[in-house]
Amino acid sequence: SGSFTEGNLTVTRGNEVTIAVSHSGSGTLTIGGSEYGFNVTVDLGGSGTTEVVLDTRATTASDPAEFIDGGAATMHSPPLDEALEPERYLLRLEVDGVEQDLSTLTVEPRGETTAASFRAPESFAPAEYTGGGEDGDADVGPLEAAMSEGSTVARGDYAVIRFEESGLETALNESDLTGSAAANGLKLNFTQTDPGPNHAAREYVATDGGNVSVLPSFSNDRLYVLWNTSAVPIETQSGRNQYQATFALTDESGLVESETTLATTTFALRRASVSLEPTTGSVHQPWDNDTFVVTGQTNRVTGTTLEARLRGTGSNSFLELSDATINDDGSFETELDLSSVPLGTNATLWLRPYRSETAEQIHLVAPDPAIELEPQPVNGTS
Repeated sequence: SGSFTEGNLTVTRGNEVTIAVSHSGSGTLTIGGSEYGFNVTVDLGGSGTTEVVLDTRATTASDPAEFIDGGAATMHSPPLDEALEPERYLLRLEVDGVEQDLSTLTVEPRGETTAASFRAPESFAPAEYTGGGEDGDADVGPLEAAMSEGSTVARGDYAVIRFEESGLETALNESDLTGSAAANGLKLNFTQTDPGPNHAAREYVATDGGNVSVLPSFSNDRLYVLWNTSAVPIETQSGRNQYQATFALTDESGLVESETTLATTTFALRRASVSLEPTTGSVHQPWDNDTFVVTGQTNRVTGTTLEARLRGTGSNSFLELSDATINDDGSFETELDLSSVPLGTNATLWLRPYRSETAEQIHLVAPDPAIELEPQPVNGTS
């Protein structure tokens, strides 16, 4: 006896599919046939349940062991020029030479790939979330919580792309998206759209050394790409700071005959700007609250943390620190504690790491109390 455990199967072209069969003795699984241009048999030893995994993208290999796992495979048709085409393929199970069950494997076309632009704070560490998801996916929950929609990115923040895609999960090499054979034909690059006359366009390719990180979430048909912009030069002409991100397939993928763009999106890089209050010349009076409020505005992404510092030097040396987290509208507010700070001195207030842009001189006034008793008339004399 023998049967297909899950009946008819469906897979997106380029993905893997598991064909589970139960068999009472040694058997043979046939995928396709001569009429399909793809004819592979898989020997099933012994008895029990066997899971045969077929990688529909790698079917261009001449050795079926490169795309079949779970049994000894034999190719009875010529190697394919491209990955297994969308079609309904016959599955046949024989046990001890007798046909026991039939099923079908439907290979569906890949869906359209779309791209959306986001930003994430520089404090996010992509390497910490590799793995942790389903079937080896990255743990993308923290990234989704940290990122905010937008394509204008302050230098130092992450430019984030969320690709909605299908059929590429077996092709992804997270450390190489150059389009080469090692990258399985997947190509992703950020290219300067207008470098100016006599200048080559800057290009940042998704590799280990390109400041580009990849976090897959194939269980949700998503792929997240993060570009660290901290090392990207900012030019005075805003048009020189425009970059296009392009996700493409080359012929090395086995899915296309020539380089094909799947999706694009654009980013505008900007120099980080920060304003701070109170400003130079502000005075903190002795009767003011010991809580010193610092506010400001920035184009850094939501969730970025900046450190407010108040520094007194010389004989009145002190340093007070407090973190400020950026709100959705770019504003921030934090408080410094002055209860133990020596008064009667000037102090410098700034935001780290933007001292040159935000340094302000604040005067902390010391108390100088006095009581004045006016002459009072008593019985006609003073």
